[in-house]
Amino acid sequence: MTLPVRQLWFLDEFGIHLAMSRAHARAPRGERARVVESFETKGNISVIGALTLDGVRVPMMIEGAIDGGSGAICPAFSRSATASR
Repeated sequence: MTLPVRQLWFLDEFGIHLAMSRAHARAPRGERARVVESFETKGNISVIGALTLDGVRVPMMIEGAIDGGSGAICPAFSRSATASR
């Protein structure tokens, strides 16, 4: 049995925290690096997409975390949407 490699889709998910700041700063030699950033508690963004041999397909961004109910709002991953490829 051989796998239909062209039909394989791999789901990938990653998150971005919007209040992240740099851990290091740069300054000219002999000067102190000064960084002024306001303290804000912003939210998170989750990004999910399908990886194929042709590249990234159907990327989607969701505010907050990916949980059990998040898959129901993305019809692009349904069997009928991918069967036409």
